[in-house]
Amino acid sequence: MSKRIVAPRDENGEILGFPRHPFSEIWEAYDVTELRDTIKAEGQLVPIVLLDEPRGSGRKKRVIDGNMRQRACIGAGIEPIYRMFGVGKLGENDGDNPRYFAYKEVFGRQVTGPERNAVVLKYATMAKGYNPPIGGLGEKPVSMDEAAKKGGAKKRNVERYKVVLTKGVPELQDAYKAEVVSVSDAAACAAEPPDVQRAAVAAVIAGEAPTLKAAVAAIAPRPPAAEDPKDIGRAQLALAERGALCQGGNQALQAQLVANMRKIAAAWERV
Repeated sequence: MSKRIVAPRDENGEILGFPRHPFSEIWEAYDVTELRDTIKAEGQLVPIVLLDEPRGSGRKKRVIDGNMRQRACIGAGIEPIYRMFGVGKLGENDGDNPRYFAYKEVFGRQVTGPERNAVVLKYATMAKGYNPPIGGLGEKPVSMDEAAKKGGAKKRNVERYKVVLTKGVPELQDAYKAEVVSVSDAAACAAEPPDVQRAAVAAVIAGEAPTLKAAVAAIAPRPPAAEDPKDIGRAQLALAERGALCQGGNQALQAQLVANMRKIAAAWERV
């Protein structure tokens, strides 16, 4: 019989629980109020599964499956029930077979397009030692191509999602996750200044623009290509005004910048 696993506690004896394993973090945490009430009334029926970290990392135990159950137990004031990955009697459904587990937890759920792109990106960019191959845990990491293929996502869309995630403002990310805008539209908008991104998202949500691209064009039109010296001055002025509009910051300096560019534009007009 394996030794009972006890949840970590703070100095006051309150249950802290084990930290999440990166596999578990692939999926966002949801509200556990209903689950908490069920566990409080009926008890915890399914154990929380723990997995040791890779060698050289202190071998700390982390929750690989059951983070919501752990949160619900803590909320209900009930001591969580744990078991280690590979220990227990789940052999009937191969629940601890690495190939089965990787597929079930990462790719075996019904998800939206944005969720699928997020899962593939997180899975393929896990820290060394956490990213297992599709066929097992703890071996050679999977590539973005492998993860996208197995997850049923297009690599290009996963890369676009990465742009949205790293450069997009929260409002833009939320609009994409809610499928208000496409990933290609969101990725292009993410290249804009934050204020323009927010204004574009607001315009699409309000029905004032069909796409983020159209909204951006209306908010901050691009200057025309310069074909002669006069157009050069006009283009420089448009760029200055666009920068002052979008960048925020010191208004006095922005006003001075625009004033200087107007002088330059006027000089070009006299050429």
